[in-house]
Amino acid sequence: MSPAKLERYAFLWSEVRLVLAAGALFLGGMPVIYYLMRMLGTWSMSGLVSSLLQIAQLVSGVAAGYLLYRWHIGGHKLFGGTDQKDKIAFLIMGVSGLNLGWYALSSTNIGMDIVRDNAAIFLITGAAYLWAGWHLREQWLKNGEQLFAGSSTAEGASADAAQNDAPETEEQPEAREAEIVNDAEGGGDGD
Repeated sequence: MSPAKLERYAFLWSEVRLVLAAGALFLGGMPVIYYLMRMLGTWSMSGLVSSLLQIAQLVSGVAAGYLLYRWHIGGHKLFGGTDQKDKIAFLIMGVSGLNLGWYALSSTNIGMDIVRDNAAIFLITGAAYLWAGWHLREQWLKNGEQLFAGSSTAEGASADAAQNDAPETEEQPEAREAEIVNDAEGGGDGD
């Protein structure tokens, strides 16, 4: 899988996770799927659902870790810049995802242990998750569905494809002539 696709899937997974985590916080810390099972009276499937939920939590941690790693090696830039709101929203997404992944491994939810059934904190945190998800999605769409502008191989590939597919303009033949002259003078790269 290419880094661009992995970035995209990790980001989209994390976006959905923020919404579901906000829902869980609004329900007092109960995962949304458990709430739905209780409402539908389908507790007989709780073993399977618990296993799938734990896998989803682990994937959330891995996705958050991957995105945080890409952000770190990219110079802490999001959407081509260093806007404070972007950074705050991204860190909310990243840290909450790592916490969920840690919970899947250790059965210790650091965030829940800190607040201990405080409904007001749950509501504020849930609202922060929704804001972070909304903000990051808006910025992601504005930035051509690129989280780390300039770090994705798809960005360069799509720019090359766009230039190759574009009809010839007056500038393109001149650029090709300059390349040919440059190669003839020994300044080329040997292609």
